[in-house]
Amino acid sequence: APEPEAADVIIAASIRRDVEPRYPRSAFRRGMTGRVVLSFDIDESGRVQDIETVSVDADRYEDDFERAARRAARRTRFNPRTVNGEETETRNYTRTYRFEP
Repeated sequence: APEPEAADVIIAASIRRDVEPRYPRSAFRRGMTGRVVLSFDIDESGRVQDIETVSVDADRYEDDFERAARRAARRTRFNPRTVNGEETETRNYTRTYRFEP
């Protein structure tokens, strides 16, 4: 991907099809809340790549919340970032998933 220069027209990646994470059933029944922060890359076609977990904030069911957030991120589609009209990848896009009954 070409490196942007000062005069380049850059349009950031945006969500095309958002997928909400499925609330873990056991956590929902117990009224547990959670917050998962993920970092990932978005390729030129708008697909999510290389998901990394930044943090999981939950009293219980951390693994379930993390799994649900990762699954939702993988299924989300983006309009890729463009530089002068050319689609390029986005690195280290950060997104927070909140689980509140």
